[in-house]
Amino acid sequence: MAGSPPILSEPCIRKAIYGIVTVLLCLWRFGRMRDAEKVFTRMLWLNPTDNQGARFNLYDVKEGKIWHEEE
Repeated sequence: MAGSPPILSEPCIRKAIYGIVTVLLCLWRFGRMRDAEKVFTRMLWLNPTDNQGARFNLYDVKEGKIWHEEE
């Protein structure tokens, strides 16, 4: 992906990332690992500082781990 990611301090970008996370968790939960991997990768591009911890979930998706709800 070329170019620089947008600045995350903008409210519309934060809302977009929230929407991405919602879709992402659905993809992962339903076993669509390739799609989830693409979305996690895009999320890291949008938020390179990764204050949300997407890199850890991306690792799990790449390893083929199934999503599970934490208690």
